[in-house]
Parts: sequence; C-alpha cells; structure tokens
Amino acid sequence: MIRLLIVDDHPSIREALLATFSPHPGFEVVAEAESGEEALRLAGETPVDVVLLDLRLPGGDGFQTCARLLELQPGLRVVAMTGLNEESLMTAAFAAGASCFVLKGSSPGTIREAVRTVAAGQEARGSGRNGGSGHLRSEGSSTG
Repeated sequence: MIRLLIVDDHPSIREALLATFSPHPGFEVVAEAESGEEALRLAGETPVDVVLLDLRLPGGDGFQTCARLLELQPGLRVVAMTGLNEESLMTAAFAAGASCFVLKGSSPGTIREAVRTVAAGQEARGSGRNGGSGHLRSEGSSTG
C-alpha cells in the first residue's frame, strides 16, 4: 500500500487527486494539505511514502517545502506538480529533491504511474501534454 500526502492550495485539485487514487487498490491518501507549513506538520505526524506536491503554494514555495520534507523524512519520495510546462521548473524541482515532475494536466493514469514509479525507488519525469495522456521519462533520457 502506497501512503500518499496530497499538497495543493486549490480544493478542486485536491479533490481530483483524491478521486485519482481512492478507487484504485494499492493507494491510500492518508492526508491532504493546502500549504507547505501544513504539509510539513502532517508529514511529521503521519507515515507517508509519497507526497504529491504543488510547486506554487502560499506560505512558502513548493521547492522549499520539498527540501524541508526530505530533511524531515529522508526516505520520502516527492512528485512535484505544476500547471506550467517549463523546463526551469522541472530542473528546480529535481534540484530541491523531487523524484518526479508531472503537469497537473496529466491523465490520472500518468499520475498514478508516476507515484508507483517513485514508490518503487525510481526517478522519472512526466510531461503530461501528449494528447492529454502524458508520459514518463527516466532521469537519464532525453526531454524531447
């Protein structure tokens, strides 16, 4: 069972992510947070395997939150999410310690695949803009 913490300041995004995982075996959403501060508190109180983390959050950006989460729980895996398809955001997310990068417009299947991939100890990049279906690329592959 992969235990998830969903972190996004938009309730509709959190609800969509909850619906992406809840009906599928092997996933358990154990907590939801709307800010980086709340995410840090919850990660300190609740056993979590993977955090789905919005990069743009009130009360501190997602990059800082990512780095602090990994200081708090070094074995934690972070899937960084954003609505902007910018290489600089992907680079910054990996520099902060994220294991994966996906766009919010990615299909539910792509997002679940990203979580499974990082929970298994692998790193991946997701683009999410190929006909709405998205895809993952391994860390060493081309970004095109």
